[in-house]
Amino acid sequence: MKIKFVWVGKTRDERVRLLEADYLQRVGHYHRCEVAVARAAHDGSDGRRLEDEGREIASKVARGSYTIALHQSGAEMDSIEFARVLGMLEGGSRKEIVFIIGGHLGIDRRVLDKADRRLSLSRMTFPHELCRVLLLEQVYRACSIQSGTPYHK
Repeated sequence: MKIKFVWVGKTRDERVRLLEADYLQRVGHYHRCEVAVARAAHDGSDGRRLEDEGREIASKVARGSYTIALHQSGAEMDSIEFARVLGMLEGGSRKEIVFIIGGHLGIDRRVLDKADRRLSLSRMTFPHELCRVLLLEQVYRACSIQSGTPYHK
């Protein structure tokens, strides 16, 4: 199974980039994984920029992928539940899981409506760059739970 992470804009903070690289490498021991960076829109109104970013995100998602959009309206779950969900998806017919993280404007409604699932990391608000690391860590934790390694303890 391949896991793809699509997010808007490059990670600017070097410390966050190092954490991203670390967790991507860890997840890579369990699954093929890839990051696709959607270009951040800078021109026009917020609504127009959100639409442009939405089209850019959509262009990074292969047809037939199982998409999970991170959004405040998404389901909250603990790490064990999340590991179960990923485990069920691994056993399914889809070859790729795509996690989508929007930029500071969020995610275009059309992308949200097409997503197979919405996931919330917390009811709290976090910087979108930090959400990337939180998601990567939780995916790694889910992999370790499924494989029975001691990381989750």
